Amino acid sequence: MSEAAVTADMPQYGKIRVLDAMRDAVELTKEHLITVVAALLIGIFAALFTGGFLFAAFMLAMSKLVIRIVDGEEGVQSHDVMVGIKDLVVPGFLLSMLPLIGVAACVGGLFVMIPVTIFATFLRADHPELPELELLKQSWAAISSAGLCKWLFLQTVLLPLIALTGFLGCGIGMFATTAFTVMINACIYRQVFPRGGVA
Repeated sequence: MSEAAVTADMPQYGKIRVLDAMRDAVELTKEHLITVVAALLIGIFAALFTGGFLFAAFMLAMSKLVIRIVDGEEGVQSHDVMVGIKDLVVPGFLLSMLPLIGVAACVGGLFVMIPVTIFATFLRADHPELPELELLKQSWAAISSAGLCKWLFLQTVLLPLIALTGFLGCGIGMFATTAFTVMINACIYRQVFPRGGVA
């Protein structure tokens, strides 16, 4: 498939609606908390067992799993996070290098590369046929047109505060807040890259 054909198949970008994403994420997290937390634990143990080698591939697999939940797919199981993990090692590694490019550019570049990396990870999970350069272009164009300031606020202020509340809840609450923050990112990804058209 040519790059032009792949790009033509990409949907128009939607806008980021943080409160809607949070509301949807609360409902989805309540409904799928056990599945997402179990998938997180499976991935963490797999990454630790391999000396961290599978961590980036696991993040990509986790993105696939959460997108399936956001899209309303039935029968999503926690062990699905390990399905096809070997095919995600190289793409996961390449995506994990993006924040380092931001650090190399300057500290401010890190704040730009983190959202691009998050969108590129979900985009790779949703559209595995896209070439790497197209992932970056689509991610940057989507974040730029959908509301970069909202996305940066969410990633640098709101989600770390949510994660902190989970950590303060005896550490175990971090599993629930991590599931919630992953779900918020997936909901926002789906707002910006709607399935089958503009949101």
